[in-house]
Amino acid sequence: MTDNTGELKSGNFSYPGLTHFYEKQTVFEQSALIAYDTDVLTSSPTQPMMSTSYITPDFFTLLNTPMVVGRSFEETEAKERFNPVAIISYDTWKNEFNGDKDILANKITFNNASFRIVGVTAQSFIEPELHEIGRQTQVWLPWDYNNLRSMYVDSWAYVRWELAFVGKLKSDFSQVQAEQSISPFLNELWQENVTQFDFYKGWQVKLSLKSFKSVILGDNTNRLYLLLASITGLLVIACANISNLFISRTAQQQKPLAIHAAIGATKKQLFKTLLVETGLLMTLSAIVALIVASFGFFILQHYLSELLPRINELSLSVFTLSCALLFVFFFAILFAQLSNRMINYQALNHTLQSSGKGTGIQVSQRIRQCLIISQVAIATSLVFVNISLFNSATTVINTPAGHKVDNIFSMTIAADSSLPRRGEETISLLNELKNSFLLLPQVEAISQSSSPLRTNSSVFTDLGTEQAFDVEISGGVDKDYFNLLEQTLLEGDYFSTDDIQNGHDVVVINDIFAKKIANSLATNGNFTGNIAKKVIGRKINIMGEVEKDGSSTERTIVGIVKGTNIPDVKANPMQAYRTSWRASNDFLIKFKANQKVSRELMISTINSVSGKFTLFHFESMADTRKKILFTHYTTAITTTVLTLLTIFLAAIGLYGILSYSTQSRRFEIGTRMAIGAKRKDLITMILKDNSAALMVGAITSVIIILALYLSFSESLTDYVGTQLISMFLITLALISTISFFACYLPLRQYINHPAIQSLKGSE
Repeated sequence: MTDNTGELKSGNFSYPGLTHFYEKQTVFEQSALIAYDTDVLTSSPTQPMMSTSYITPDFFTLLNTPMVVGRSFEETEAKERFNPVAIISYDTWKNEFNGDKDILANKITFNNASFRIVGVTAQSFIEPELHEIGRQTQVWLPWDYNNLRSMYVDSWAYVRWELAFVGKLKSDFSQVQAEQSISPFLNELWQENVTQFDFYKGWQVKLSLKSFKSVILGDNTNRLYLLLASITGLLVIACANISNLFISRTAQQQKPLAIHAAIGATKKQLFKTLLVETGLLMTLSAIVALIVASFGFFILQHYLSELLPRINELSLSVFTLSCALLFVFFFAILFAQLSNRMINYQALNHTLQSSGKGTGIQVSQRIRQCLIISQVAIATSLVFVNISLFNSATTVINTPAGHKVDNIFSMTIAADSSLPRRGEETISLLNELKNSFLLLPQVEAISQSSSPLRTNSSVFTDLGTEQAFDVEISGGVDKDYFNLLEQTLLEGDYFSTDDIQNGHDVVVINDIFAKKIANSLATNGNFTGNIAKKVIGRKINIMGEVEKDGSSTERTIVGIVKGTNIPDVKANPMQAYRTSWRASNDFLIKFKANQKVSRELMISTINSVSGKFTLFHFESMADTRKKILFTHYTTAITTTVLTLLTIFLAAIGLYGILSYSTQSRRFEIGTRMAIGAKRKDLITMILKDNSAALMVGAITSVIIILALYLSFSESLTDYVGTQLISMFLITLALISTISFFACYLPLRQYINHPAIQSLKGSE
């Protein structure tokens, strides 16, 4: 759906638009409807929340879904057949029914409707994650029983994100042809049914098809490439360090190698000896790596299943084992060849006769410089990227919420289908339920409002100027909402009892939104007067809110509150709060400090009032906030670990290279000390000799960082800012400190002792 300027406003179906499309389309040879939901399994004593999907039969046919027990849906369960049957997942069968062999004789109950179980999907069935990452349906029910039907069956003006259409195109239609064929039909159909809504004048509807692959993978490709880049960087550092260790090892083995050469070993045979040693080490490393990988898969699947697609399918397979063997073979040959190239075979025969004097294996200055440059460049790049990501994540985590979350729980009550949704009986029972909660000794306050952490973006229009604003809007709040959350009132009034009881068209906005409205009224776009006088009392309309005659609903701004921060929403958002329904099933409950609250207590309280209510959702706002910020917590932890690991590897690598370099100059250092060189002169000499390589490494890191930004500019836009300069300076300071100690510590063993010890035994 696009507005009269061509701007995309929604990517979802209206309920009647979806069903008409399903019935009238001619480009798909097979198609199915899906309505994703969550429901309370009221037939279970524990009343667990279940992920449900309401579908038409071809859904299972399209996916070729195998069944371990029973059958899939048939034509008798198609749309408008109202046949109450259910199919459960393999995990639901095992966890909720203990794998009961007579499962087909069981029934389950949702929303006061009983469904006969007719099938269980096979354990091997992997449901495509089309709705959201990590969501796995536990129960499939016929389309006719979806919860949206009663409210939205004729609502062309409202779109629902829970609705989806899947299908297989006919062979003679391409994706573009199908879109071009269907879009005019959809648009004309929609236009005919929203002509009474002035708000939608000039809007258009068109069809956009997406492959399963693109929907399942989403925007994770770039994220995985960045992760791969980080891992590759660590791999290069590790390879450089291991190469340095093998070089040092080969230098120490010159006498054993000389003995092998003296008794007739050829250079090829020496290579085989080195290959056996490297092969054994690489094999042991691969075994440890596979164990760590298995543990890593478990951690990822346990904590990140809702963030990364198809992560539950990760496991050690023939492919991964083959890759491990390939890497063992490759690195064993690589390190054996590196060590072999250092050996001067002709000189080995003289090594025993000369007792090794002057014939030791030496690593060229050029190789040492290259190793230093690569270590510094990659380490600086990785540390900079990780520090930047860490800073971004912690900034979001530490941003104050702007309202209280401690000891506050959000709760949603599900009503029996026999209760009229907005009837007086429902309102009366909800009021009684609210009073029952207030009587609990653990409860301090209650508000019949939705959670501030659950908002939707909507378009608000100032009816005086026709200026449109993208605003985060709450699901509905009552007069007690702001006091319960301790959200500050800046100007005007909160909602009154009369506003709630009589459903007045009023709205409270935050200071950010008020400032935007005031600025839109100023001739220069920068209002400097009393904002409250300009804004309070103005009329606005929320997109989609219309009166029975089709005219836009006029809401009056009655108050301005201090803005809050919504996790994972852009900083300082414009916010608005509208009045809740008297029959709203959303509650906020504030418990007294140090009180233990259980789901069972809530269920028993609800049942004491009416058996027509069930507990749909109950969770502390603190836990909800942590879940929303889980990606940022994960990023902070991951980047911290990667940074420490990078610094650790870089420190070891630089120390090893510079230690070898300093050791090879032992005689020179001893001589300089003998003729009067001071400690600081020797330290300056070593730092100066290595400064060029360190500088080149730093410059190379800048080039790497710029290349990463140019390659992933769209993905990295949110992380680019002036703060990166300080991040880079911090990174350079950190790497410089590591480099200094890598130069100083190997030298310390010589300059802290008499010169004779450095000269003694030197070649």
